Order: sequence, then structure tokens, then C-alpha cells
Amino acid sequence: LLAYSLGIVIAILNIYVTSRLMFVSTHDFLLLGLLLIFAALISASFGYLLASNITRSLWLLQKGAHQVALGDFSVRVDLNEADELADVAEAFNMMADELQRSFARQKEMEQARRDLIAAVSHDLRTPLTSIRAMIEAVADGVVTDPVMVQRYHTNIRSQTENLSNLINDLFD
Repeated sequence: LLAYSLGIVIAILNIYVTSRLMFVSTHDFLLLGLLLIFAALISASFGYLLASNITRSLWLLQKGAHQVALGDFSVRVDLNEADELADVAEAFNMMADELQRSFARQKEMEQARRDLIAAVSHDLRTPLTSIRAMIEAVADGVVTDPVMVQRYHTNIRSQTENLSNLINDLFD
């Protein structure tokens, strides 16, 4: 701002000195000054309009990026210009689409993982519960008949083999 003001002062002094050297009248000098002020206002207005349009576009992009950072992947930035910032907004929207799809896939995979863990947990607990019940029955003396004890041992081996096969299938 200081450099801008200094530039204006130097320009006015230059015009004043040049007008005096060219024998320009005071009236012409004032008219020239008014034209200079008018031109400065026009260029400042044009600069403001151009800067405000760019600033608005950047603000919309920043706001959209902030919303995506907070987890709102449905946000889209709509710039109605045909410039580089519109290209950036289009790339931003494509990124938000991909993030939204990736997040949905991640949720689906997490649900599939939970379902798999629940199914595996159930499939592993069933033979374990059966083995535990048969071992406790033999250990507590509930089953004393040698034929029944032998049948329990056979079932325990069978359930243990089933459990081993389930675990092998899980890791293969």
C-alpha cells in the first residue's frame, strides 16, 4: 500500500512538472488530474471485481475441502466459470466422488469382516462347547460306562478333527 501511494505521488509530481515545462494551464492541469483519478478508480474497480471473483471461488473450494476433511463426502463445489479454478473445482468434485465410493467400500468390507468373524466364531465355538461338555462329563464321573467313555473319546477326537479342519480352512 505504501509503494502504491508513493507511486501515485511520484506520478502526480511528474505530471505537474511536465505540465509546467509544457506551459499547461492550471485548468488543463486540474482536468488532467481528474482524468487520472477517474482512470485510477476504474482500474481499482476492475481489480476489485476480478479479485472478488477469484477470492469467492477460492473460499468455496476451501469450504468444500473443510467439509470433506470433517467426513462429509457428499459436498460438491459448483463454480460457474470457465477458468483454471473451475478445473480445480472439477478435480475436487472427482476426488470427493472417489472418497465417497472408497468410504462406502470400506464400510461394506468392515461389515463383511464382522460377519465373517461372527460366522467363524460360531463355527469354532460349537465344537469347543461339545468337546468341553464331553470332557467335563467324563471328568466329573457323570459317564462311567466304559463303552460310553470310549464313545465320548471318539466324539472328542472327531470334534477336535473338525475344529482343526475349520482352522486350517480359515488360514488357507
